[in-house]
Amino acid sequence: MRKRTRRAAAVATAAALLGLAAPGAVADERRLPDPAPGGPQRPYEPDVTGPRNIDTLSATITPDGGSTHGGTARGVHVAFDRTSRAEPAGPPAAARRFVFLFDASLRFRPDAFPTCTRTTIEQHGVHACPQGSRIGRGTSHTYPEGTAEVYAFNTRHPGGTRGALVVIPAGGTVLELTWERVTPHYQRAGYRWALDEILPPPPPHPISAWAPAVSN
Repeated sequence: MRKRTRRAAAVATAAALLGLAAPGAVADERRLPDPAPGGPQRPYEPDVTGPRNIDTLSATITPDGGSTHGGTARGVHVAFDRTSRAEPAGPPAAARRFVFLFDASLRFRPDAFPTCTRTTIEQHGVHACPQGSRIGRGTSHTYPEGTAEVYAFNTRHPGGTRGALVVIPAGGTVLELTWERVTPHYQRAGYRWALDEILPPPPPHPISAWAPAVSN
Protein backbone atom coordinates (compact mmCIF):
# COMPACT_ATOMS: atom_id res chain seq x y z
CA MET A 1 0.00 0.00 0.00
CA ARG A 2 1.30 3.46 -0.80
CA LYS A 3 0.62 6.68 1.00
CA ARG A 4 -0.45 9.81 -0.84
CA THR A 5 1.35 13.10 -0.28
CA ARG A 6 1.12 14.83 3.08
CA ARG A 7 -0.76 12.94 5.77
CA ALA A 8 -4.03 12.00 4.10
CA ALA A 9 -3.60 8.29 4.77
CA ALA A 10 -2.77 8.65 8.45
CA VAL A 11 -6.39 8.74 9.55
CA ALA A 12 -8.58 5.88 10.71
CA THR A 13 -11.43 6.97 8.43
CA ALA A 14 -9.46 5.83 5.38
CA ALA A 15 -10.65 2.26 5.86
CA ALA A 16 -13.80 0.48 6.90
CA LEU A 17 -15.07 -3.08 7.05
CA LEU A 18 -18.57 -4.30 6.22
CA GLY A 19 -19.82 -7.64 7.52
CA LEU A 20 -22.61 -8.57 5.13
CA ALA A 21 -25.57 -10.95 5.26
CA ALA A 22 -24.98 -12.88 8.46
CA PRO A 23 -27.42 -15.78 9.00
CA GLY A 24 -30.10 -15.01 11.55
CA ALA A 25 -29.84 -11.26 11.04
CA VAL A 26 -32.73 -9.25 12.41
CA ALA A 27 -35.59 -8.50 10.02
CA ASP A 28 -35.17 -4.71 10.23
CA GLU A 29 -31.52 -4.83 9.16
CA ARG A 30 -30.70 -1.82 6.99
CA ARG A 31 -30.18 -2.96 3.40
CA LEU A 32 -27.35 -1.13 1.67
CA PRO A 33 -26.29 -1.37 -1.98
CA ASP A 34 -23.66 -3.97 -2.78
CA PRO A 35 -20.28 -2.20 -2.67
CA ALA A 36 -18.49 -4.73 -4.88
CA PRO A 37 -20.86 -6.78 -7.07
CA GLY A 38 -18.33 -7.58 -9.79
CA GLY A 39 -16.49 -10.37 -7.98
CA PRO A 40 -17.39 -14.00 -7.27
CA GLN A 41 -20.87 -14.61 -5.88
CA ARG A 42 -21.45 -16.72 -2.81
CA PRO A 43 -23.56 -19.87 -3.25
CA TYR A 44 -27.12 -19.41 -2.04
CA GLU A 45 -27.76 -20.27 1.58
CA PRO A 46 -31.22 -19.69 3.13
CA ASP A 47 -31.58 -17.57 6.23
CA VAL A 48 -32.38 -19.36 9.46
CA THR A 49 -33.49 -18.25 12.90
CA GLY A 50 -30.48 -17.35 14.96
CA PRO A 51 -28.94 -14.87 17.38
CA ARG A 52 -28.76 -11.13 16.85
CA ASN A 53 -25.14 -10.18 16.26
CA ILE A 54 -23.56 -7.16 17.93
CA ASP A 55 -20.38 -6.13 16.12
CA THR A 56 -17.60 -3.73 17.06
CA LEU A 57 -14.92 -2.55 14.65
CA SER A 58 -11.81 -0.41 14.76
CA ALA A 59 -9.49 0.51 11.90
CA THR A 60 -6.10 2.16 12.23
CA ILE A 61 -3.50 3.30 9.70
CA THR A 62 0.16 3.83 10.60
CA PRO A 63 3.30 4.48 8.53
CA ASP A 64 4.98 1.22 7.63
CA GLY A 65 8.51 2.38 7.06
CA GLY A 66 9.41 -0.65 4.97
CA SER A 67 10.62 -2.74 7.89
CA THR A 68 8.15 -3.94 10.52
CA HIS A 69 5.63 -5.37 8.07
CA GLY A 70 7.89 -5.91 5.10
CA GLY A 71 6.41 -2.99 3.15
CA THR A 72 7.96 -0.03 1.36
CA ALA A 73 9.41 3.26 2.56
CA ARG A 74 6.19 5.09 1.61
CA GLY A 75 3.85 2.30 2.65
CA VAL A 76 1.29 2.18 5.43
CA HIS A 77 0.01 -0.57 7.69
CA VAL A 78 -3.80 -0.86 7.75
CA ALA A 79 -5.17 -2.79 10.73
CA PHE A 80 -8.75 -4.01 11.24
CA ASP A 81 -10.04 -5.35 14.54
CA ARG A 82 -13.57 -6.77 14.40
CA THR A 83 -15.38 -8.59 17.21
CA SER A 84 -18.83 -10.18 17.01
CA ARG A 85 -20.98 -11.33 19.93
CA ALA A 86 -24.53 -12.58 20.22
CA GLU A 87 -27.39 -10.93 22.04
CA PRO A 88 -28.35 -11.84 24.71
CA ALA A 89 -25.65 -14.57 24.96
CA GLY A 90 -24.00 -17.46 23.20
CA PRO A 91 -21.95 -17.81 20.01
CA PRO A 92 -22.59 -15.23 17.27
CA ALA A 93 -23.90 -16.18 13.85
CA ALA A 94 -21.17 -16.76 11.30
CA ALA A 95 -20.64 -14.06 8.70
CA ARG A 96 -21.07 -14.76 4.99
CA ARG A 97 -18.94 -12.02 3.53
CA PHE A 98 -16.59 -9.19 4.44
CA VAL A 99 -15.89 -6.15 2.26
CA PHE A 100 -12.88 -4.02 3.17
CA LEU A 101 -13.37 -0.43 1.98
CA PHE A 102 -10.59 2.10 1.36
CA ASP A 103 -10.95 5.77 0.56
CA ALA A 104 -9.08 7.90 -1.97
CA SER A 105 -6.26 8.72 0.48
CA LEU A 106 -4.85 5.23 -0.12
CA ARG A 107 -3.35 4.00 -3.38
CA PHE A 108 -2.54 0.37 -4.15
CA ARG A 109 0.17 -1.15 -6.32
CA PRO A 110 -0.38 -4.93 -6.21
CA ASP A 111 1.64 -5.25 -9.40
CA ALA A 112 4.73 -4.01 -7.51
CA PHE A 113 4.80 -7.03 -5.21
CA PRO A 114 5.33 -10.76 -5.79
CA THR A 115 2.26 -12.98 -5.88
CA CYS A 116 1.46 -16.38 -4.41
CA THR A 117 -1.04 -18.88 -5.81
CA ARG A 118 -3.66 -20.94 -4.04
CA THR A 119 -2.07 -24.09 -5.48
CA THR A 120 1.28 -23.23 -3.90
CA ILE A 121 -0.32 -22.71 -0.50
CA GLU A 122 -2.45 -25.84 -0.63
CA GLN A 123 0.39 -28.07 -1.82
CA HIS A 124 3.37 -26.61 0.02
CA GLY A 125 2.08 -24.28 2.76
CA VAL A 126 2.39 -20.54 3.36
CA HIS A 127 6.16 -20.66 3.80
CA ALA A 128 6.53 -21.66 0.14
CA CYS A 129 5.15 -18.30 -1.04
CA PRO A 130 7.70 -15.90 -2.57
CA GLN A 131 9.35 -13.43 -0.24
CA GLY A 132 7.43 -10.15 -0.22
CA SER A 133 4.12 -11.70 -1.30
CA ARG A 134 2.69 -11.70 2.23
CA ILE A 135 0.75 -8.46 2.64
CA GLY A 136 -0.96 -9.04 5.97
CA ARG A 137 -1.11 -11.04 9.15
CA GLY A 138 -3.55 -11.34 12.04
CA THR A 139 -5.06 -13.51 14.73
CA SER A 140 -8.48 -15.18 14.71
CA HIS A 141 -10.21 -15.59 18.07
CA THR A 142 -12.97 -18.20 18.01
CA TYR A 143 -15.90 -18.70 20.38
CA PRO A 144 -15.70 -19.55 23.25
CA GLU A 145 -11.89 -19.57 23.26
CA GLY A 146 -8.96 -20.41 21.05
CA THR A 147 -6.80 -18.54 18.56
CA ALA A 148 -5.32 -19.17 15.12
CA GLU A 149 -2.79 -17.34 12.96
CA VAL A 150 -4.14 -15.65 9.82
CA TYR A 151 -2.05 -14.63 6.79
CA ALA A 152 -2.84 -12.59 3.68
CA PHE A 153 -0.96 -12.92 0.38
CA ASN A 154 -0.93 -10.84 -2.77
CA THR A 155 -2.28 -12.91 -5.68
CA ARG A 156 -3.47 -12.87 -9.25
CA HIS A 157 -6.50 -15.11 -9.78
CA PRO A 158 -6.60 -17.55 -12.75
CA GLY A 159 -8.78 -15.15 -14.77
CA GLY A 160 -6.27 -12.35 -14.33
CA THR A 161 -8.15 -10.49 -11.57
CA ARG A 162 -6.01 -8.97 -8.83
CA GLY A 163 -6.74 -9.84 -5.24
CA ALA A 164 -5.53 -11.55 -2.11
CA LEU A 165 -5.61 -14.92 -0.40
CA VAL A 166 -6.47 -15.10 3.31
CA VAL A 167 -5.07 -18.26 4.86
CA ILE A 168 -5.74 -19.89 8.23
CA PRO A 169 -3.27 -22.82 8.25
CA ALA A 170 -4.64 -24.38 11.44
CA GLY A 171 -8.00 -24.99 9.78
CA GLY A 172 -6.76 -25.54 6.23
CA THR A 173 -8.76 -22.49 5.15
CA VAL A 174 -7.93 -20.45 2.03
CA LEU A 175 -10.26 -17.55 1.18
CA GLU A 176 -10.07 -15.68 -2.14
CA LEU A 177 -10.48 -11.89 -2.17
CA THR A 178 -10.82 -9.62 -5.20
CA TRP A 179 -9.89 -5.96 -5.71
CA GLU A 180 -12.82 -3.96 -7.06
CA ARG A 181 -13.84 -0.37 -7.64
CA VAL A 182 -16.72 0.47 -5.31
CA THR A 183 -20.22 1.25 -6.61
CA PRO A 184 -21.56 4.85 -6.77
CA HIS A 185 -23.21 4.83 -3.30
CA TYR A 186 -19.81 4.21 -1.69
CA GLN A 187 -17.98 6.55 -4.04
CA ARG A 188 -20.23 9.35 -2.82
CA ALA A 189 -19.30 8.36 0.74
CA GLY A 190 -15.64 8.90 -0.12
CA TYR A 191 -14.47 5.34 -0.77
CA ARG A 192 -12.66 4.15 -3.89
CA TRP A 193 -11.50 0.54 -3.59
CA ALA A 194 -12.99 -2.61 -2.09
CA LEU A 195 -11.33 -5.87 -1.15
CA ASP A 196 -14.16 -8.41 -1.35
CA GLU A 197 -13.96 -11.58 0.76
CA ILE A 198 -16.52 -14.37 0.33
CA LEU A 199 -16.89 -16.94 3.11
CA PRO A 200 -18.14 -20.22 1.60
CA PRO A 201 -21.13 -21.96 3.21
CA PRO A 202 -20.21 -24.51 5.87
CA PRO A 203 -20.86 -28.19 5.17
CA PRO A 204 -24.40 -29.39 6.02
CA HIS A 205 -24.80 -29.55 9.78
CA PRO A 206 -27.81 -29.12 12.06
CA ILE A 207 -26.18 -26.19 13.88
CA SER A 208 -24.29 -24.63 10.96
CA ALA A 209 -26.01 -21.26 11.54
CA TRP A 210 -24.39 -21.11 14.97
CA ALA A 211 -20.84 -21.62 13.73
CA PRO A 212 -18.21 -19.52 15.55
CA ALA A 213 -17.44 -16.09 14.18
CA VAL A 214 -13.94 -14.63 14.31
CA SER A 215 -12.20 -11.40 15.12
CA ASN A 216 -9.58 -10.42 12.56
